[in-house]
Amino acid sequence: MNHQEVLRTLLGSSAASIPPLVSPPASGWRSGVGAWVRRERSRIESRIGPPRERVTWAAAPGHRRRYPALRQALLGGYLWTELPSDSPVRLLQSTTAFEPTDVLSLGSGGGVRQRGVWDGNPVLARLGLQGSPADPSWHFAALQRFDLEQIPRGVASGQIDGVSWSIEAYRPGRSPTRLSLPQARQAADFVAKLPQGTSRTEVIDRATDGLMKLAVDLSTVSEAVDARFTNLPAFVSHGDFWSGNLLFEGDRLTGVIDWDSWSEHGAPGLDVLHMWAEELRRLRGVSYGELVEQRFWSEETVRSMVADYFTARSLDWQPDTQLILAAGWWMTAAAGAVRRNPTLAFNDTWIERNVTRPAATFAALLA
Repeated sequence: MNHQEVLRTLLGSSAASIPPLVSPPASGWRSGVGAWVRRERSRIESRIGPPRERVTWAAAPGHRRRYPALRQALLGGYLWTELPSDSPVRLLQSTTAFEPTDVLSLGSGGGVRQRGVWDGNPVLARLGLQGSPADPSWHFAALQRFDLEQIPRGVASGQIDGVSWSIEAYRPGRSPTRLSLPQARQAADFVAKLPQGTSRTEVIDRATDGLMKLAVDLSTVSEAVDARFTNLPAFVSHGDFWSGNLLFEGDRLTGVIDWDSWSEHGAPGLDVLHMWAEELRRLRGVSYGELVEQRFWSEETVRSMVADYFTARSLDWQPDTQLILAAGWWMTAAAGAVRRNPTLAFNDTWIERNVTRPAATFAALLA
C-alpha cells in the first residue's frame, strides 16, 4: 500500500483521490497560495513508504524551520476541514471524549497525529493502519508499562475500521535545535533508569538478518559483537533515542516521546551512543559510514557518557566496550535504514558508503 492509499484510508476518502484541499483557485495571491498548497499535497501523495535515508543538514542554533511548520499547518488545516464525517479521524472525535484543538499532522511513516483535549486535559492522538509501521499500539504499550515522569501517560486506545488509534497525555517542552551537554546528561540519566529486559540482547540477531548479504566482512563483526553482548544483560531500549524525540524546558528533560521502536532486548548503553551518533551526524552533515570513519565513539564526551551509564548500571566496563557498542550501533542503524526503505539494498553507492566500508573498518579494528 503506497502513501496515498494509506492517507486515503486514514482520512476516509471513498473517491478516487483524497478530497481536494482547496477550492478552485481564485485570482491574485489566492491563486498562488492554492497552487502552492496543491503542489505540496502532491509531494505528500507521491511519497511511497518512508523517506529515503539521507544526510540531514545542520541547523544553526536558534533556527526554528518555520517554513516546514507553515507547510504542515496549511496542509493539516485544509485536510481537517475537508474530511468526510465517516473518516476514522472524524469518528475518533464523535465516538470518544477526544476533542481536537489543532490541525492534522502527517507523519512520514504513514500515520496521522492531532493535538486535542480529553476530559479537559491536553493530549495527543495518533492514528495508523493496524499492523503497519505507523500502528500506535506498540507505542501505547510502552506508555502503559513504564512509570517514569518523562514518558507520556497512556490515556486510551482502540480500533476503527482497520485503523488503530491511541491517546496520550501531552508532555511540555520542545526538542532542542542542538543538544547541549547538560541536556545530553539528563537524557543519559533517563536511559539508565529504564528497567532490565527479560532475555538476552537481540541487537545483532535482528541487524544481521538485514545486512548479512550486503557485506562480506559482516560475519566477522557480528560474531565479535555478539560474543560480547551475550555476557551482558538486556535492558529496555527506546530504539530511536535522539534529540528529536526528547523534550526539554531549558536543560530539564520533560518528555521522551515516540516509542514506536522500543524493545525489551536492548544492549546496555546503545541508546546513549545512538543519541550522540545521531546528534553528530546531523550537526556534521555526514552519513552513517562517514561517521564511522571519524571514529566518533572515541571522542571524550561520547566515551565518558557511555562509561558513566555502565557505572550507573553497575556493569563491567572494559577497554573494548566502546568499540563493540559502536559496531552494534552501526549494524542496527544501517539495518534499520534498509528495513524502512528496502530499495537501499539495491543502491550500490549507499551500500558502499554505509555498509561495505564500515564493515571493513570494524572487521579490522576487532581483529
